Amino acid sequence: MTDDELQINVKDLHFSFFPHQEILKAINLEVKKGESIVILGENGSGKSTFFLNLLNLLPNFSGEIQINGKEVNRKNEREIRKKIGIMFQNPNDQLFLPTVQQELEFGPSNLGINGNELKSRITQVIDTLKIQNQIDKKTFHLSYGEKKKIAFASIFAMDPEIYLLDEPYANLDPQTKKEFSEILISLHQNNKTILIISHDLNNIPKFIKRAVVIHQGEILFDGLINNLYNKMEILQKANLDLPILSMLYLKLMDDFHLEKILNFPRDVDDFLELFNKNGIKNQE
Repeated sequence: MTDDELQINVKDLHFSFFPHQEILKAINLEVKKGESIVILGENGSGKSTFFLNLLNLLPNFSGEIQINGKEVNRKNEREIRKKIGIMFQNPNDQLFLPTVQQELEFGPSNLGINGNELKSRITQVIDTLKIQNQIDKKTFHLSYGEKKKIAFASIFAMDPEIYLLDEPYANLDPQTKKEFSEILISLHQNNKTILIISHDLNNIPKFIKRAVVIHQGEILFDGLINNLYNKMEILQKANLDLPILSMLYLKLMDDFHLEKILNFPRDVDDFLELFNKNGIKNQE
């Protein structure tokens, strides 16, 4: 498979738990290998349900889903799931074994990795994610933030091609958020496909350029994040707020008569560059 080929291809996806109450409505989405995307929307919009459909964990959908060119169905689901790692929003829904060591070993063991190869892989995961202090703990002794870190480590140990991460930054302290972002950047640089669910535009890694907005089960927007920031009607309809830095810049645009911009700041460095370039220097 080349980088230009589709890794995830969703066509006219519909899903409902009960008749006449559709959760997902005519979802069409194409994701290339190595692409990173944030899926945005308010709670209950269908984002997490979409992830579960990709894994055929909610099989009664209509439409078509292909992963690496293979249709998602009962026949292919086992092979497809080997390629995908999913991190649930609540780590208590994911962790089920008594110890952290067992959690990390479970996934690779199911892929047929054992002996010295398994030991080497777990050591690499521990070192990369800096979880030396958690490895000997019982999972029920972990804090909520530690549980999220171990939930991610359990899929990282499987080295999947595709990462599905549901609200990965929720309830993490600043240092853990920073470390997690560094891991995601590394995965992105190694051509892993990453889909992140979020309802908060403040917690989107800067390397992610594409955003998909889902509202009441339908895609309202699919394009560059910077273009989304300029579509206030979509943000308002989906109950999404601009990032704090972007809102601050809009306020300063009015107060200091700054030049209107198309690319809103994604982080503090962006903000300072824009302000110094178009703001303070113009006022001196």
